[in-house]
Amino acid sequence: MEENNKGNKEKLYKALQDNDEIRKNFEIEMSKQKARVQDLKIKLASLNLEHKEQVTSLATKMELTSQTLVREADQKQKSQIFFDEEKKKFHSLASSKDKEILDLMDTMQRMKKMHEGEIAVLRNEKKDLRDQIQVMEDRIANNKQQF
Repeated sequence: MEENNKGNKEKLYKALQDNDEIRKNFEIEMSKQKARVQDLKIKLASLNLEHKEQVTSLATKMELTSQTLVREADQKQKSQIFFDEEKKKFHSLASSKDKEILDLMDTMQRMKKMHEGEIAVLRNEKKDLRDQIQVMEDRIANNKQQF
């Protein structure tokens, strides 16, 4: 029995040593895992900080882009208003010039008709004068023949 006890003691001692070795290996592995967890926490914190910086940068860019778009839209609207006003002025001026041209053309037509009438009267007067000259020349010729 003593031998049996001695064998059991040795087995227990061996089991304790194995258990102690397993515990040490487990503690070493736990330390490694804790170190790895700490590394991952640091990486996560770094990534979170980088993400916040990127979000902040993106938000700033979006704000600047938004302000630029608002400014451009405002400038475009002002340009359109200016263009519309200038277009109205142009059309108004063109319309008044068109009216002036039509009035001038109408005046020219009236003057042309009036001058055509005057020319016709002058032609008739010229013809009458030629006829009178012819009559006088004929009388002079008759008078010369009589003397």
